[in-house]
Amino acid sequence: MESKKKLIGGIIAGMVIVIIAIIIVVISFTEKLTTVKMLYILEPASDLVVTKEHYESIETFEGESTQIAGVDIPFTKEETWIHYSGTIHIGFDISDIDFEINQKNKTITFTMPEPKIIAHEIDKDSIESHTVKNAIFKKTSYEEYSAFISECQKKKEEETMKNKELLQRVDENAEKAIKSLLADNKDTKKYQVIFE
Repeated sequence: MESKKKLIGGIIAGMVIVIIAIIIVVISFTEKLTTVKMLYILEPASDLVVTKEHYESIETFEGESTQIAGVDIPFTKEETWIHYSGTIHIGFDISDIDFEINQKNKTITFTMPEPKIIAHEIDKDSIESHTVKNAIFKKTSYEEYSAFISECQKKKEEETMKNKELLQRVDENAEKAIKSLLADNKDTKKYQVIFE
């Protein structure tokens, strides 16, 4: 009987120790900032780390003239000015942002990638065309205009990515957005945020 009581007492003591250990692990895990928690916290920032650049552009479309024996046939070359506005979204893909959590020093160090173009929209309602030189014997197709506007978009994107001042603003906006997001979160507000 006595050995049964010792056995039951030992089992109960063991269970209490296991329950206390589980509680300690759960509490320490929930208080510890982990990579998984950080990714969850940063997920809403995907829209915040984007800078929008609005622009207006006037481009000159020159259609090909028809030639016979290397000579341009009159009234077969069109020249049109196309005016339009658009918006380029420049920023960072959240999954490309590296960070390191230092539990001891309570710091989160971010290493940001190079900004990239996330989206580029042309306001279709803003497109206006003004024919400068009319091609009486040849009409430009919709596909030719569409291809021309696509080329203009690519050219504008290249110009935008060379604008150092704009790229600096993109970095600053992303840093502000991430700092603000982390300052408002109970798991990260005690950490110092560093950008390299």
